[in-house]
Amino acid sequence: MSFIKKRLLSQDDRLTRAISLEGNETDGLARREKEIVYYVKVQNPDELFKSFTKEEQEQWEIKVPRTVDNAAGGRIRVRKAKIGNELKYILTSKTFIDKNDHDETELLTTESMFNQFRQMSESGMIKHRCELKIEGDGLNNIIEVDLFLTPEGHYNQWIKVDVEIQDLNSPLPKLPFDYLEILEDGIEANEKRISRLYTDVFLTKNPLILPTKNDKTTEQPKTS
Repeated sequence: MSFIKKRLLSQDDRLTRAISLEGNETDGLARREKEIVYYVKVQNPDELFKSFTKEEQEQWEIKVPRTVDNAAGGRIRVRKAKIGNELKYILTSKTFIDKNDHDETELLTTESMFNQFRQMSESGMIKHRCELKIEGDGLNNIIEVDLFLTPEGHYNQWIKVDVEIQDLNSPLPKLPFDYLEILEDGIEANEKRISRLYTDVFLTKNPLILPTKNDKTTEQPKTS
């Protein structure tokens, strides 16, 4: 794939847009969200995404499995999102409909709730996000790229790419950058590798866990 162009790495309005803090629709109303997720290995992410505006994100999540005792599975998370001096905490709940298809509700929340989720979550994500708008026809032209730092302070070669599906009848856009390898979510042959990427690259273990012995605080409280 060799259609990357110099203008992509500039702040050309046709290919990029300066992202605002996620939470433009933090009104407490449920919205249907469909997306295609790719896991992409690129040659030099530090240089490739150098000129793009990035949102710093830290999020902690609680998973709710689908069981015989509830009507839907889903996830609840709190994200800290920062661009420059602007900082927001966003509470998001998702109820699953199908793979990469869910209802989503967002509300602004507080640092205190963020810290509570950080305590309760087994793992979270700490990442930088840039949002690309691809030139061309069709409505499926927004791509969200998540970048993950290595311990050395560089971006990992593996990135996560979400393509928002606004119109099921419109074609998916081509990724506007060169890549070495790509894995599409939802394909059985990719599941083991994607799971390993989450373990090795994307997820951050809860840093607040301390080794304890016979810790009674792990007991589940009875429902009153």
